[in-house]
Amino acid sequence: DVLAPHSPVEQYRDALLAPPIWAAGGHVNHILGTDDIGRDILSRLIHGARLFVAPSLRERFPCYVVFPQCAAGRRWITMARGVDHEPLSPQPAFYMSLAIKLLDALPRLHAIDTNRVYITGLSSGGAAVWDIAMRFPNRFAAAAPICGYGDEKLASRIAKMPTWTFHSSDDGVVPVSRARTMVASLIKAGGHPKYFEYSGLGHGCYGPAYREPEFLPWMFAQRRGALDTYKLKTPAPQSVPAKSAATTDAPP
Repeated sequence: DVLAPHSPVEQYRDALLAPPIWAAGGHVNHILGTDDIGRDILSRLIHGARLFVAPSLRERFPCYVVFPQCAAGRRWITMARGVDHEPLSPQPAFYMSLAIKLLDALPRLHAIDTNRVYITGLSSGGAAVWDIAMRFPNRFAAAAPICGYGDEKLASRIAKMPTWTFHSSDDGVVPVSRARTMVASLIKAGGHPKYFEYSGLGHGCYGPAYREPEFLPWMFAQRRGALDTYKLKTPAPQSVPAKSAATTDAPP
């Protein structure tokens, strides 16, 4: 709380794209600056990392964890958040291309099992998960996009990849229709995606998503090129209208 005293979802509208403390205009209130809607970057980074720093989880799920970050004012993808559909760009965005180079380098530097590389991200990071998975459908063992969005017309590329998608029905930043359409497209393409749809969480469903008790067991059970055979014991959220179908293993 001393290092990152802000909520990872709180928006400081008077501090949009604030630079880090060491740059001109930086302030101690936001050590790493803020993003394009005023959220404290350090708080968001620490919030996501908490899942992997608990000693019990580190013993049970030993792994290398990488948290690439975009520079202030830049994005992982070029696709807009609020539209119904936008095609995947021919080439990855600049910071996505840097993240790809980082992923290329890591197995040369560390003893990484390339059959067990998993990707997850939230918001624009969730969009980045869909983006990089569709560009490299044979590279990852599983993907867990949270309140993200992607090109559902290319869902067939990753239909066989294990995915677990999370969204909230009242998300005011990324419409829940983006998740519903993507999941439906994966099912139509022959996939068996897992999907949890919450309600009442707005754009902040990543907290409950990362706290799902089977999130890491499911993820670490996956292997590149293998189908998802993990059967969830955790029930899907029940506060979802029937027609919006929060599902676990089976298509609606």
